[in-house]
Amino acid sequence: MSMRFTTRAGWLSWVQLPALVLMMAVGGAAQTEEPQQLLDLYPGATGSNPDLFTNVNTFAFFRANHPDYGSELWASDGTPAGTQVLDIRPGSASSAPAQLFAFAGVALFVANGGESGVELWRSDGSPAGTWQVADIRAGGASSFPSGFARVGNEVFFSADGGEGRELWVTDGTTAGTRLVRDIQPGSGSSSPQHLTHFDGAVYFVASDGIHGAELWRSDGTLTGTVLVRDIQPGPADGVLISGPNLVPVEQTLYLRADDGISGVELWRTDGTAEGTALVADVRPGPDGSEANRLFGFAGLMFFSAGPVAVGGRELWLTDGTAEGTVPIVNIQANTNMRIADPPELTAFGDHLYFRGQSVAGTELWRTDGSSENTALVADLLPGASGSTPPKDLTVADGALYFAATSSPGPDYELWRTDGTAAGTQRLADINPGDEGSDPDSLTSVRDTLLFAADDGSTGSEPWILAKAPSPVAAAMLPASRSVQVASSATAFATLLNTSSELLDGCRIELATDIDAVLSYAATDPLTNLVTGEPDTPVSIAAGAGQTFVVSLTPSGPVQPVDVRFRFRCADTPIAPIFPNAAINTLLFSASEDLVPDIIAQGITPSGDGILDVPVDGSSAFAVGGFNVGATADVMVSADSGDAALPLDLQVCQTDPVSGVCTTAVTAALQTTLAGASSASFAVFANASAEVPFDPARHRIVVRFRDADGELRGATSVAVRTN
Repeated sequence: MSMRFTTRAGWLSWVQLPALVLMMAVGGAAQTEEPQQLLDLYPGATGSNPDLFTNVNTFAFFRANHPDYGSELWASDGTPAGTQVLDIRPGSASSAPAQLFAFAGVALFVANGGESGVELWRSDGSPAGTWQVADIRAGGASSFPSGFARVGNEVFFSADGGEGRELWVTDGTTAGTRLVRDIQPGSGSSSPQHLTHFDGAVYFVASDGIHGAELWRSDGTLTGTVLVRDIQPGPADGVLISGPNLVPVEQTLYLRADDGISGVELWRTDGTAEGTALVADVRPGPDGSEANRLFGFAGLMFFSAGPVAVGGRELWLTDGTAEGTVPIVNIQANTNMRIADPPELTAFGDHLYFRGQSVAGTELWRTDGSSENTALVADLLPGASGSTPPKDLTVADGALYFAATSSPGPDYELWRTDGTAAGTQRLADINPGDEGSDPDSLTSVRDTLLFAADDGSTGSEPWILAKAPSPVAAAMLPASRSVQVASSATAFATLLNTSSELLDGCRIELATDIDAVLSYAATDPLTNLVTGEPDTPVSIAAGAGQTFVVSLTPSGPVQPVDVRFRFRCADTPIAPIFPNAAINTLLFSASEDLVPDIIAQGITPSGDGILDVPVDGSSAFAVGGFNVGATADVMVSADSGDAALPLDLQVCQTDPVSGVCTTAVTAALQTTLAGASSASFAVFANASAEVPFDPARHRIVVRFRDADGELRGATSVAVRTN
């Protein structure tokens, strides 16, 4: 069979055809803003008890129980179809994932894979992309990694590799995971805690066995891991181990410390011994104010401090000087307000929100740092009993969400506020009656809210605040770029306005946290010449589209990551993102050396980006690959991405003129692609059962991997049976 590849459609079709497919995918979606159960993962009233919701690269990772899988890691794009288990320990045994941490487009976490004990793992949200990073303590023993803190392209943490619990670092690879320093030599542990990024280094609390728990810093080297200051000389602890600690605000790192004279008070440091000092002796004497709950906001440090005269703890702020350290509200002069513990300090807009206690009970308060602008937001339950009290304050989609009750009972439900009494309302009564749904683990994911709740019949399960679908659809090509550090990787994107109204402020934002700078500009769809100003939003007419050129410029090495973008217009949700499908994400990497960089395009016989395959029959499409990078041996293969489709997929290399296969038809073929050269391929699909039309998820992805297994090129087409 022959399959000819042609570029007659040009760059325009590269970008617009996937976007047209997306239009079909998003059309007719239901419009609602009500909380909805995402899935009933554990059938019956038991509930899967999801927790540890973590937003990573527009995915939500969480831990949940299932009768068939045990306690395992799950990943979700916010839809039932896009929610899947990552069964690290197959069967009903549990890997019990914990310590979820977002890093460079993947989730780092700890889990028990069975043979290696509790060790460091990573996941990109797919089963194939979930694997153990390192067996830090070889064999069945566990290293129990914890306390992740990112500094540049590395993550510091503490672990026990057999030498005691010490400071470790990883770049997300096995080879790049190493011990930084054995601070307390031998089998003793320095027990690094409160790891915090500040001024290009990691700061933490540790004990070398001589000085007690004190402030340390590390640049990731043996000689660069040093004690900052022995705040309480001798073996006593100078820096608090319990409770939250080490919070940076601009050029200052604040901490809770006890020098043995003033008790526990607020301290500051610039990273030097001489620059580490007491901020203010809020409560003179050896008892101290027990400064706690540190939170940086608007260039100031907010914290709670113990009773100075009468009453409970108060909310204080400081600019780093003794004179600038003051209570926000005098409890004797202003409605007897004191701060609840924990206060759940949360920044929203130009105010800081917290749980405050007053004559109104425990309710939601806000402040801008001044006494006159510190006020009760809304008295949800009038009277001294309060709202029992609000919890899980979380900002998502331009609003502040929390769980609360407006009755004397424990019936917590989901609430939302815009910062005013009139704009504070309960969203839904998920579990009607006296029990409440008890929303928990509220997390912002893709401009909406994911949380756990119990509707009274299914137990605690994952819920989502369903939003109206975005009128914006987006596509990007090519689907993969691999460049040298400091070189720009360019791609083309199309944004389509599927609504009946003009959309303003249409733009592209970077959603993945990587060491690279994004830039974009509008282009002419016929010539691809730049027509807009750099990084300037544009307007898109109803039913029309706008093309863009997008560039990513890395300032350092970036491991391969599926980079996601926020395609949006003013006052609209972001466009749907389809990871690992080569639709509107960019598999991106940056290296010091030149590597293969294959720009790939797939063309179906119909020319519309959809491959029609008869059941118990076969069909084929053409793929072209142009290598703009280094000469390399590559492996070419095809798969159905994250969807398990009843397809047998094979590939061959073809003559670029006749389209006839010049190699055997096989599941994967190896070939050499020289730099600045192209090659053509055919992909054959045989369907053994029906494949419904779902162009967003039912796709054939063609991948080009180098000798190290790194993905250096990809493209995809939609597939269905007929």
